[in-house]
Amino acid sequence: MTEAELREHYLRIERKSDRVAVWLCEVEWDGPHTPTERWGVVAEYPVEIPDADLETACAAWLRSTRYFARCTECREYLATGWMHDDELCQSCAGARYGLVY
Repeated sequence: MTEAELREHYLRIERKSDRVAVWLCEVEWDGPHTPTERWGVVAEYPVEIPDADLETACAAWLRSTRYFARCTECREYLATGWMHDDELCQSCAGARYGLVY
């Protein structure tokens, strides 16, 4: 996924009268075949934050290795919930190494 695709699917900005909250989606697994999405607030900023600063902060969150990783085999950038480990995505783990999920 591109950063724009990650942003569209995994990041939300919530503007309230007293703050701006950044939400990120984490992929978790309820059993071997049931991915679920869990949304949580990762940061809150003053409502006065300049748009450019908010964009910079959001870009940094999208590069956070806690939430996203790049597969060393296919080079795809994914949510960490779609990774087999720190370096390999589940798709490559299955296709190239025969792992079954």
